Amino acid sequence: MQLRLDAADRLVELVEERRGPVAADDAARTVLRLGSAVPVGLARSLLDEAVRADSRLRWSGDLVALADAPGEGLPIEAATFVVFDLETTGLRPGSARPCEFGAVRVCGLQLGERFQTLANPGARLQPGVSALTGLRDEQLRRAPPVAAATRRFLAFAGERANGFGVGDRVGDVSGEHVARLLADLTIDIGELRLQLLDARMTVQ
Repeated sequence: MQLRLDAADRLVELVEERRGPVAADDAARTVLRLGSAVPVGLARSLLDEAVRADSRLRWSGDLVALADAPGEGLPIEAATFVVFDLETTGLRPGSARPCEFGAVRVCGLQLGERFQTLANPGARLQPGVSALTGLRDEQLRRAPPVAAATRRFLAFAGERANGFGVGDRVGDVSGEHVARLLADLTIDIGELRLQLLDARMTVQ
């Protein structure tokens, strides 16, 4: 019984950490600490009791997924959400800092209010980023600090916005506060459905 509960807790943590459903073989190898890969059928049988007994989890084909994710059943045509793009000082995870936020609110698939702000990252842009974005260090030195820009973005997105992010380097944010606030907004492309893992982001 305790083993099943522990496995369920670890599965929930894994799905949240990966920000979306996890393949059964990957989940079994990670959660059960198996030394080598196992066939999908065996992986499902090893995890099945834990998944079926826990109301937080469900099977989605051969994927372990969270049950009843906020906004999951809402057609995208009826959703209000924010699409955002985040520019960073570089491409290296752990050292790149946010330097520009851009966003647009979408309601019923119609573009609405827009948001854009530069942010002072406290670090120089890598030359490649400058060439790609057209941003310059001089511009960013006059911009508000990253924490202030993040607060402005979250005020725009709204506490009740059903959101997801489409950006090229969201995962490269080194500012932990920004990463936590933004990285939980994901799309599960495989099932063409929104999966919002952050409890702050709920359906309007």
